Amino acid sequence: MKIVEVNSSETLKELIDKLIEDPNLQLKNPSLTTEDKSLYFSSGVLEKPTRPNLEKKLSELIEDEDTINITDPTQPTPVYVEVRFKTN
Repeated sequence: MKIVEVNSSETLKELIDKLIEDPNLQLKNPSLTTEDKSLYFSSGVLEKPTRPNLEKKLSELIEDEDTINITDPTQPTPVYVEVRFKTN
């Protein structure tokens, strides 16, 4: 599982951009969920209801060390990422 360090004040959109820029992941249009929450769906009927989450701070959506399940058209299976909040 990949570990991603972010500031808790970053938005979900900033995290998604970071994940897309990561050459090891090779994502293009990711959808993100946790075990119990839909963070963002990049297409389909759930895109519109989850779109407001893009501008929310990560600290509003997830906890430190939460695992995010990422699905993407470029990946045959889900990718799991552990998000860790940087300490100042």
